[in-house]
Amino acid sequence: MNSCAYGARYLQLASHVVVIAGSILSWVAPLLAQDFESPRWALEAEPVLSFSEFSSASGATVPLFQVVDLELLPDGAIAIANGGEAVLHVLDGDGHGVWQSGGPGEGPGEFLAISWVQATASQLVAYDPVLRRLSWFDLWTGTALRDTAFSVPTRGNAAPPEPVGLLQGGQVVAGSRMFPSGPVEGLFRPTVVLERITDGGEVRDSLGSYSGDEYLIVQGVIATPPYQRLTQFAVFENRVAVAIGERLEVEVFGTDSTGRRVYTDELWTPLTGESLSSHDLVTRNTYPGVVGVEYDDRGRLWVSSPTELAGGEVGYAWRVLNARLEIVGTLTVPAEVRIQSIRGDRVAVIRIDELDVEHLEVYRMAAPGELSGSE
Repeated sequence: MNSCAYGARYLQLASHVVVIAGSILSWVAPLLAQDFESPRWALEAEPVLSFSEFSSASGATVPLFQVVDLELLPDGAIAIANGGEAVLHVLDGDGHGVWQSGGPGEGPGEFLAISWVQATASQLVAYDPVLRRLSWFDLWTGTALRDTAFSVPTRGNAAPPEPVGLLQGGQVVAGSRMFPSGPVEGLFRPTVVLERITDGGEVRDSLGSYSGDEYLIVQGVIATPPYQRLTQFAVFENRVAVAIGERLEVEVFGTDSTGRRVYTDELWTPLTGESLSSHDLVTRNTYPGVVGVEYDDRGRLWVSSPTELAGGEVGYAWRVLNARLEIVGTLTVPAEVRIQSIRGDRVAVIRIDELDVEHLEVYRMAAPGELSGSE
């Protein structure tokens, strides 16, 4: 589940690229930057499913191409938003197509683009950022049920809203970037307004404002600053988690009037890398504090931060937090492995190989102690 759908899905860790062969657990290394007292979880040595192309429901062989989101479903099934072809695929536990929808078009079940997908107990919803439309499907048959176009009024220099998650009951949480009316030069983070969207596509209420993804504006042109700070969102039931990346810190609040709480690591210090400069305007040598947040199906919050691995490479250290924001486990993966969805003891990742080919891999997770608990 791409609950961080607003902004980039993962961080390209500056100039550090780690290439490994075979399964991700042909690599094993301890955390060096942090020494967690909580149980260190691990993935099994071999994936239960691994492919870079698959047989679709139409019988065609389809390569993974710009996978923008995916969702682990019950019974081992997987929903894939294959962004390069603008098609939504649902595969069974063996990686074979069950149904698909999409392709160029504006009719029911069609997409001009696809950027986000999420499942409820019986339905699958996908978002088309060009049409600004949510499309709802029956989870198991693929029957197109309804479309919801965002009817948010134009607000100055605000960008169209992008969904970041589904609340309990199916209401959408969306974020809109608010840009200033005047010229901007240098490092800049637009304000993101989080809002609840009604079933009719209208704004119900605001959930707060946050710093958005970081940009570098050079003579009116947008560039990517070194070690870019990205804003991450995750939604579970009536909980929303937000991390703006400056520190190892996540804010969690309830949309049902429950209080706001913050998880922060007071001992955290930024990971230092090579000093990089962009357009002679910004020079940095520190990584962001948070590069990913995800909720699993049990309500545990997964928070990712860059860490130094054995041999000096850079990878991701995931902290797993229970509902009280206490660490119940940790998991470390190499930099080219992007955790996309967690359900039960299964973890779905996208791995980019040395030829930039995307591989979808599903691993089973072995964790001591509190693997099955969310409290």
